[in-house]
Amino acid sequence: MNINELGNYRYSITTVLNDKETYKIPIFAGLSTHPVTMATTYQNLITTHFKSLEKNSNTTSFEQVKRNHMTALRSFIAYAGESETSPIGLEMTDEFAETMKAHLSASKLSRRSQTDRRSLLNSWRESYLSMNSEPIRKSSRERRRAVDVPLIQNPFEKVLMDSLKSSSLTPKAAAKLAGISISALGRWSRGALPNVRTSESLSKLDTVLNLEIGTMLDSFHQASGKSSSAPVNEYRQRLKVNTLQHYCLKINEIRPELLNEWKAHLRYKTAPNTENLKRENRGKWTLNEARHSTTKPSVITSVGNSVSPTASVLWNRTSSFLGYLRLAVDSGGFGLDDETAQTLAWYAVPEAIEGFFQFITDRSDGLKHGGQEGFCASVIALLHPGHGYLGQCPNFANKLPAHITSGRTWEELCKNSRASAKSLKSDCVDKSRDPEEPIRVLLALEQPLAPIFDAMRKIRKIGDASLTNSTEEAVARRNELLLGVLVSNPLRSKNIITLTYKTDNTGDVYRTETGQWRIKIASSRMKNKKRLKKKIYKAPLPSWLSPLIDDYVTKFRPILEAGKKNDSFFLSNRGSRFNSMNKQVFRLTSTQIPGCSGFGPQALRHLVATDWLMKNPNDFATVSELLNDSIEVIMNNYIHLRKDIAFTRYENYVKDILPGGFY
Repeated sequence: MNINELGNYRYSITTVLNDKETYKIPIFAGLSTHPVTMATTYQNLITTHFKSLEKNSNTTSFEQVKRNHMTALRSFIAYAGESETSPIGLEMTDEFAETMKAHLSASKLSRRSQTDRRSLLNSWRESYLSMNSEPIRKSSRERRRAVDVPLIQNPFEKVLMDSLKSSSLTPKAAAKLAGISISALGRWSRGALPNVRTSESLSKLDTVLNLEIGTMLDSFHQASGKSSSAPVNEYRQRLKVNTLQHYCLKINEIRPELLNEWKAHLRYKTAPNTENLKRENRGKWTLNEARHSTTKPSVITSVGNSVSPTASVLWNRTSSFLGYLRLAVDSGGFGLDDETAQTLAWYAVPEAIEGFFQFITDRSDGLKHGGQEGFCASVIALLHPGHGYLGQCPNFANKLPAHITSGRTWEELCKNSRASAKSLKSDCVDKSRDPEEPIRVLLALEQPLAPIFDAMRKIRKIGDASLTNSTEEAVARRNELLLGVLVSNPLRSKNIITLTYKTDNTGDVYRTETGQWRIKIASSRMKNKKRLKKKIYKAPLPSWLSPLIDDYVTKFRPILEAGKKNDSFFLSNRGSRFNSMNKQVFRLTSTQIPGCSGFGPQALRHLVATDWLMKNPNDFATVSELLNDSIEVIMNNYIHLRKDIAFTRYENYVKDILPGGFY
């Protein structure tokens, strides 16, 4: 401990005892001692909180209570841009109410789930306050007084002030033009840093200040020391954590008995005649040629040379369900041994259905979303007494342990399990992920599609810098064309992946006598084949894309094909069908679009539709043709835009009535 030469006892003492959370230092001889409070981390808070929980929880429920509390905390600190090793800041004290409110609003939880989450977070805050710890105050975001002139500006402030000066704009004028908070921009111009979740506002500011999109966001990350320039994606963070727990039943782990059960069910769902079992008219599964499908052929999906996409979907749910059944209880599972768990008969056990539903809900941070809803729908269909497969097969009761079937007939088991699934299905009102989240930084722009074309130009430069006639050059040209096709003809990814090209002009991508490039796809290969009624999907590719297609098919595609005679239009680096297209689009958008965390073809479809409808209100007919979906589907999926547009129009109407300067 040292006495500084400041001549003021208030600032005279320093210490190196930073290994304790609280301690006392004598300030002056004869005076009382004063407590000095140190900051703590979320890891310390977790330890303290669980000690308190353990005292008030019974032994059987403690593990589940811990999981619920951890789910709430992890979501909260991820939203705040922190981790379990981070020091606790104002988000747990002065800014707690504001941060929690914003977090719950962004989480898309149901009203009931938000109430539960709020209660859990309040208990975490109480534990933190009981520790008497001082929160860390992030000095990089503290506001400087307007009268202070900085000796050194942070990178964000410097870029902002230089850009305002070159644009001859005041902070207030720039804020109005960008449609962002005047007070916020005023604080930023005086040295404060924006919140990490303001990437939309920064993109708008780029446009107003005539900067390349992402400039202000990049300068913010330089000033704040953040390693990532992309906003936090809560869904992807949750998915990343969940994938660390390997519990699903793999195909190579399937026992012969279960495989026989599955094959019998697959025959029932795909065969022309179901023999002694009844099947609903709409209950037959479609079979697609393997070469025209993105479903991987396997013992689970294949029937001859065809595959069933629906079989793949149901197996994914089944492998997760049966995997849960054999997962240890202390890991959140049902605790069965592998042999006992491997039978479809467990679909008729209400306790198993309800336990799995809660297991998935816990892994989804309390959300009850489309994943659980789809599982419940499968249970309901399988157990239907009139035309459900398991509902018509009472012999499956013999595959369950005696203590499960004791006192209950197969019909009673199916009835009760089906009732549970119906009840749980009605609770599935949450969204696991917001479709606009990955593209929000683009939707905030006046021209949301502009970054796509900027990315294409960047990719072209990569090709220009590559060796002539090299694979690297061919890959760059393919990637550039891929983004162009997706933005001009926003079909589903499976339709783009399975596009064909043939030198005799008989492929899906072909050239007319006038030189126009077009796409044609048989209705049997489209998702909404029944609506199309055997019509062939035909659509033009834009003229601005023609030079890229010409170069690709004549020069660069042959380089990728390397003599392998593959008729797929888009080829991988090794000359095979481009099955990894979704991952490639994600990589391109995350690396070539500033401030974007990356998105796939489905999000690009949503981007095209949203942009068009915002600029052409209620033009659902055009979007229906672009996405190849019915007008009814488009209206249901974009009903929120109708309300936004209506209220925006009304707001503009009211502004015309208000006298000048009224507010």
